[in-house]
Order: sequence, then structure tokens, then C-alpha cells
Amino acid sequence: MTEGPIVDVDDPEFELSSGDGPTRYRGVPYTGVAVETNPDGTVVGRWSFVDGYDDGPSQAWYADGSPASDGTMRRGLAVGEWREWRPDHTLASLEVYTRPGYLRLRKQWDADGVLVEHQLLACAPGDVFDLRPLGMFREMYDGTRDDLPSIHDARAGERPAGHARVLEYLRAAPTVFDVMSAVPDLFDPDRLIPGGASLHSDGVWIWRTDFIEYYAEQALTLPPEFLDYIRENSYRPARFDLADQNLHEAIARQR
Repeated sequence: MTEGPIVDVDDPEFELSSGDGPTRYRGVPYTGVAVETNPDGTVVGRWSFVDGYDDGPSQAWYADGSPASDGTMRRGLAVGEWREWRPDHTLASLEVYTRPGYLRLRKQWDADGVLVEHQLLACAPGDVFDLRPLGMFREMYDGTRDDLPSIHDARAGERPAGHARVLEYLRAAPTVFDVMSAVPDLFDPDRLIPGGASLHSDGVWIWRTDFIEYYAEQALTLPPEFLDYIRENSYRPARFDLADQNLHEAIARQR
């Protein structure tokens, strides 16, 4: 936590920055903590400063003591996870900054707790990330990817609960790489799957078109991490920036 004094924002010698200069106390760029209090002395806001910049924890509370917002600043820029809550204690929004000032993820929930926005923004310049492969098997690659598991090892005795919602999710994510040619159906040698090597992604995971067809028709296991992820996000694929160069590089590594 920021070291230094604690002052009340209503102190006449405390000058909160309007954006044109640093926050000052007694005319000097302020290092310390500023608080806002109710008439009864209850703290409803607490902000940290270093040399006049917001730097450190930034928190606000409702009158009953429940959290209203919580996050961290670095030299005037948001970093890490930022959350906002409603007065009824339900989570209203989550923002994740991968670097100071670079928003990567935004999620919002309505008053009923339904996820209404799920967006991945472009990475910060220089950031590198990998998409997580889903349902990619050695048989799909005609002997060139023997490092991958076999699709036959992924077969299960029966379809898991929630199969239809998972299938809907797989189909809802956008195509991020198109392949026009058809590929053989691994379960039916007399059938071809048009565009089977095309790739789909939700911005975190990546899978092929033919895997969607296999999952629709077969009982196949999926990684628990993927199932947890889509449940956490109410089976709603994120919107993301298809023009993000880092995304294109991540896609190329999975082709």
C-alpha cells in the first residue's frame, strides 16, 4: 500500500487532479492516501497517490459497507482486474488490463446476473499470446501431427450433460481461417466434410470445423478447463478484434 499521510478529499488544501496536472496537497504533488467519508465518519472511498498520480489500490464502498468498486492504478493508468458492484451486492462489471492502460477483457452483467457483454480487446503492442487448441487430433493432419492425441481416445460412452449448449457454443464462435477444400470424415470413409480444416475461435480457444461435426454426431470428451470456461461465461462467446495482428499470429501457429 502507498506510504504517506491520509487526507480527506474535502480538505480545502487537497486539490484533486482535473487531468491537466497532478493531484496536490498543500501545493505539492501528493504521495499518500485520500479518503472520502460519510457524515458519520464511514469511509466510502479510498485512493492512493504517488507524486500526484493515482498509484495503488482504488476502492469505493456503499453506505452499508459493501463494495462498490475495486481496482489498482499505476501512474494514473488502470492495471489488473477492476470490478464494480451494484448496491444489492451483485457484480455489475469486470475489466482486465494486461498492462497499465491496456484493456484486454470487459464483461458486464445485468441486474438479474445475466452476462450481457463479453468482449476481448486487442492485445497491447508487443504482447504475445497463444490460442488453446480444442478437439485437434492426429488423424486430422494426415500423419504430420503425431504429437496430437488420437480422436479415438476421446470417444466416450455417452454424450455429457449440456451437450447441446456446448455444440451451440462451438457453432456460434466465428470462423477465423477459411479452407475451401473438403476433408474425409474420420468416422465415415464415404463422407467428406466441406471446409473441415477451417478454424473457429472464441479468442481463447481454437478448433476446426470438422471437430464441430464430430462433436455433433459422436460422444466425445472435452477438456474440463474448456467446459468450466464456457459455463463461467454463460455459453456466450466473447466478441473480439478480428484485425488484431497478435490474434492472426496465434491462429497461424495452429494451422
